[in-house]
Amino acid sequence: MKAKIGLILSIMVMSIGMYAQNQFVYIRYNPGQGNSSAIVGTVDKLMAKSSGKVVVFVSNAASPIIAANSSEWEEVRSELLRMQSAYEYYAEDESAILNQYYTTLFAESVDKKLHIKGKDDESWVCTFIISEESLHSDEFEALAENISVNELAKRMSVDVLIYSDSPRLSPAEIAANTMFKFNITE
Repeated sequence: MKAKIGLILSIMVMSIGMYAQNQFVYIRYNPGQGNSSAIVGTVDKLMAKSSGKVVVFVSNAASPIIAANSSEWEEVRSELLRMQSAYEYYAEDESAILNQYYTTLFAESVDKKLHIKGKDDESWVCTFIISEESLHSDEFEALAENISVNELAKRMSVDVLIYSDSPRLSPAEIAANTMFKFNITE
C-alpha cells in the first residue's frame, strides 16, 4: 500500500514539473514606435501566469539585456519605461546571440534526423514582442528566419505580438503565404 501511494505521489510530482509553463520573452523596443507600458504590462501578466521559469531577452545590438528572475525583470522593466531612444540592432549579431542562448536555455541538441530538439521543449512558450513597423520590415524577416532555422514553431508554442501607441499589444497578422507558421495569442 505504501509503495502504491509513493508511486502515485511520484507520478503527480513529475506531472506537475512536466507541465510547468516556462516563458521566453523576446522584446525589440523602439520608443518612437510605440508604448512601453503595454509591453511591460504584457510581460507582467505572462510572469504572473507562468508556473515555471520566465526569461526576458531585450534586443540590444551585441549585448542583449536578459532578465532571468523577478528582481532582474524589475530593473529591466524600469529601464523600458524610461527609455528615450532605441537600442542598436544588428540582425546577424543578434541571430548568433539568440542561437547560442537557445542552446543553453532550451538544452538543445541535434537528433539523428538533424532536427533541433530541446530537453523540455513542450514546457516552453516563446513570445516575441516587436513594433508594428518592424513587422513589415527586414527586421521581422531576420527574426522569422531565426525562429524557422531553430525550428521553434515546431518544437513549442511561438507567439508574435506587436505594439504601437495603443495601450495593449495585438497579435501579429502574418501574411498567409509566409513559410513561417506561428500561434497568435494575446
